[in-house]
Amino acid sequence: MNKNPEPNNNNKTKGTITLPNTATNLYNYLTIGTVIILTGAGILFFQRKRKLAVDLSEKGNS
Repeated sequence: MNKNPEPNNNNKTKGTITLPNTATNLYNYLTIGTVIILTGAGILFFQRKRKLAVDLSEKGNS
């Protein structure tokens, strides 16, 4: 039995072995979704903070 088998010649291109194209866009979509959610949460946070500051300043003036 051969302990060092030769690589499959079907996937060889000029002496290098090429991998099959099995990549997916899953992590790209996950990253984009996370950025969108964090951006929305940040906008919501700052809007509420600004509204609270305006409400407190109006109560202090009356």
